[in-house]
Amino acid sequence: MSAVIIIKNIFEFAKILSSASRDDVEKWNKASIQNALNWSEYCEEIYKHVIGQDFEDDVNQKVNQLTLFLEPVSCIRLSTESLGKAKYLLVETLLSNPKFPLSSKFILRDIIQEKSECAWILRK
Repeated sequence: MSAVIIIKNIFEFAKILSSASRDDVEKWNKASIQNALNWSEYCEEIYKHVIGQDFEDDVNQKVNQLTLFLEPVSCIRLSTESLGKAKYLLVETLLSNPKFPLSSKFILRDIIQEKSECAWILRK
């Protein structure tokens, strides 16, 4: 996969993370939540392939810059380091958003519990 595609995909996650902090979450359903978690898992995989590589600084610079292009403007800032905990950032953002419905919180919990490798997030 090319670097351009990877950066574009990370930008998609940045848009999802930004959306997770806004009123948009009122419209999220199970598929939306699952999709967001899938994107976060993708970013965590990218992190594993980038960390410690010669090009890590280049990727970090690009990831830092791409959040400047979010519409609407967002306070979200990403780095290669934050990609390593993308799922946690997503869950934390959703749960701290007062507009995230209680029913969606239960859906999120159920999805996370289905994945044993993600259950630690619920204990944070």
